[in-house]
Amino acid sequence: FDKTNIEKDVNTGMYEYSGTQQTWHVGTTYKFAAFSDGNDISATTSFNPTNQALTISGYEVDDTKDLIASILPPVVIDETGSNIPAGRLMFSFKHLLSRVRFEIENSTSSESNLGIKIDDIIIHGIKKGDCTYTLGNDNSLNCTWTNVTEDNYVYDFDDAVIDPGKGSLVEHFVIPQSNDIDITITVSSYVKN
Repeated sequence: FDKTNIEKDVNTGMYEYSGTQQTWHVGTTYKFAAFSDGNDISATTSFNPTNQALTISGYEVDDTKDLIASILPPVVIDETGSNIPAGRLMFSFKHLLSRVRFEIENSTSSESNLGIKIDDIIIHGIKKGDCTYTLGNDNSLNCTWTNVTEDNYVYDFDDAVIDPGKGSLVEHFVIPQSNDIDITITVSSYVKN
């Protein structure tokens, strides 16, 4: 059952795997982890059931998709089979990335004709790394990023001019990191004809 793809059934709205139904075996402990990389399955992953750790290796943020994961507490089926789960297993997914949002507003008066153009916003930070997502003894979930590679996130605003009284915003995914990173904002402004 390892690395089985789950897809949403458009008729029921439920997520299901295709293929033969799996059978619960009495006296067995089951451990489940799941992730979605924006419906991409190319991420290198491994799950260690002993310490309940899902590892996603060499993950690089490309800003077009989110990364979510879930780990269930162990499902222990007793020797009688009397506690076999009825229905479906319910996963609760957590976001492993952060989202940053930049909102620029031109607050000059409309009479000023002062247009603002944002060339780019650059954040020097963590862009690639290994994520280890673990289920603690108290069923808490923790995400730790290691082997990180620092690089610049360069966020381009479009070439449009922000007119007086108007605004523009962009949102982007980043690997969670401390707030002591360098931020450079370049702003060009000019008076419109």
